[in-house]
Amino acid sequence: MELKNKIHYICLGIIFIIIFILAWQCDDAYHGHRMSWNLLNGHGFVYNAGERVTASTAPLFTLMTTLIFVIIRDVYWASLILSFICSIAAIYLMQRRLANNSEIVLSTIILLFSMSFVSFTTSGVENPMLFLWSAIAVIIFFNHDEFDSRTLLLLSFVSSLLITTRMDNALIVFPLLVYAFFIKSKKKILAILCGFAGMMPFISWTLFSFIYYGFPFPNTAYAKLNTGFPFTDYLERGVRYFVMTLLYDPLVLILPLVYIFFAIYRKNTKHIMLASGFLLYYAYIIYIGGDFMLGRHYTVCFFLSATCIFDLLKTEKIWKVNKIELKYNVPVIMVLLVCALLQGPIMSSFFHPLIPTELVLGNRHIGYPDNGINNTRSYYFASTSIIGRERRARELGISSREDATLSFWLLDEYEKAREESDIGALVFRGSGVIVFEAKDYYMSDNAALGDPLLARLPAERLPNWRIGHMTRHFPAGYKESIQTGENRIVDPSLREYYEVLRLITRSEDLFAPERIRAIIDMNLGRYDYLIEDYISAAKSP
Repeated sequence: MELKNKIHYICLGIIFIIIFILAWQCDDAYHGHRMSWNLLNGHGFVYNAGERVTASTAPLFTLMTTLIFVIIRDVYWASLILSFICSIAAIYLMQRRLANNSEIVLSTIILLFSMSFVSFTTSGVENPMLFLWSAIAVIIFFNHDEFDSRTLLLLSFVSSLLITTRMDNALIVFPLLVYAFFIKSKKKILAILCGFAGMMPFISWTLFSFIYYGFPFPNTAYAKLNTGFPFTDYLERGVRYFVMTLLYDPLVLILPLVYIFFAIYRKNTKHIMLASGFLLYYAYIIYIGGDFMLGRHYTVCFFLSATCIFDLLKTEKIWKVNKIELKYNVPVIMVLLVCALLQGPIMSSFFHPLIPTELVLGNRHIGYPDNGINNTRSYYFASTSIIGRERRARELGISSREDATLSFWLLDEYEKAREESDIGALVFRGSGVIVFEAKDYYMSDNAALGDPLLARLPAERLPNWRIGHMTRHFPAGYKESIQTGENRIVDPSLREYYEVLRLITRSEDLFAPERIRAIIDMNLGRYDYLIEDYISAAKSP
């Protein structure tokens, strides 16, 4: 085996060991896990049985998790196995493009230095699959100077898988597709046809979503963006998310920004296209107000730049060690050293969740101010990591599979939620872990992630509202409507609106003419006036 291959496999082995030891599941993962469980148990690909609503922003990742879940009968490990496969495959493919051993070692160090990247190589959300599809798309893009119909078909197909995994990542590959299809292709009509054919996975999912759920976007999109809050609120939180990430994980932002700078400085057209995708995506993340999970949405751009930057910075030096010549990249090492100085204090506390759980009680947001953005991994690691689950299983004297997901602090919250709910009916509040455990209950969280009506009502604008957790008030009669299956909402306008929504989400006949008309009218906004009337009535004295 060549020395380069040996070094490469050693680096991959080190990466795998580290991400395996630090593997965990974030709370949001369990919203998707609930849908996997419902699909496997014959309730459909839905959040609540009997109501066609999706709370997953990553349909392809959730469906692939379900496929593994069918085989191993453990959704926790199904998600982790898929994450391991996608993350390691993505890193392997991107590092294969590197010229020498030094670049492979450097890129490995860069990747492992980012707290956010290592955290979201697992976590149960879609980032690992985004790494894989974006890596393949970038490799196809950079490996071809001419884009024939076969290459265009392949590029659009992989991009389609990326977009089906998470729709907003289309912004990252959009400039690449424009360049390949409209600038470099010679036969534009043929190129468009190839693009359309390649996009069939995404087109098919969108059509399915439109017919099955009644809407092209996941319910979470409506819940998070349809709040009635002014744009300045979202903008302020988007900037805050950027700054907080820069402060607590500088490498995940500095490296892509350095890559963007050198792509423009070196006037490399292809790299400028990829850098433009980064900028579009960054602008979008700020536009939607960022996120509450520190660094999560910046990991894909960071991952791509961690290897692509070597194509731009080619200044090499030779270092001889025992007659072995090692080539190293001076600019990249300088960037790495600067980031290491910034990253050092952060990485020193990165392994703190590995200590016994009783030592981290009451310290779930170590070092993070209470501004709605946190290191989610430090919050959940004690309960949803491989290590945490095994430790708790030993404490209880049971199998970790029996323990499922509940931790020492979520258990009390779960029992309280059940006690406060009507038996066999509703749970009105609950984290994703509780959502998964209370599968026999209808979950109507006031953040509206899986509730089709609340997601379309304005949220309560609290002083310190948090992205993804914008709360709604339950309209009079809505609770009784869910419990009885009858429309008992008091306000006449909202009752009429809910009647249409029930037809879309609960009708047994997917292709009933009245349901199809309702779907079209609802998506065209023809029932929005009913929501406006309800809001006006609520504001009236």
